[in-house]
Amino acid sequence: MNLRLWLCVASGVLVIHIGVVMIWVNFQPRPKMRPPGPNAFHARSQGVVDPNTGESLVIREFTVSTRLAPPDAETPEDQPRKAE
Repeated sequence: MNLRLWLCVASGVLVIHIGVVMIWVNFQPRPKMRPPGPNAFHARSQGVVDPNTGESLVIREFTVSTRLAPPDAETPEDQPRKAE
């Protein structure tokens, strides 16, 4: 047998092994997801009439909160620094 045939056989075996590993990984149990927290985006609007001009104004307020860690998690400032 020549070298090209051996390379084709080796490539085929490699592809089959990769496929089997990918299928096996997909059947592994996934970690349970924690329930999502409260909405991070809130919008409020309030209608106001300017007493001087009689013009009606709409005041819109948007609040966005980003909580990336639970409230009891340590912050980097709480952890001791390593000596360099």
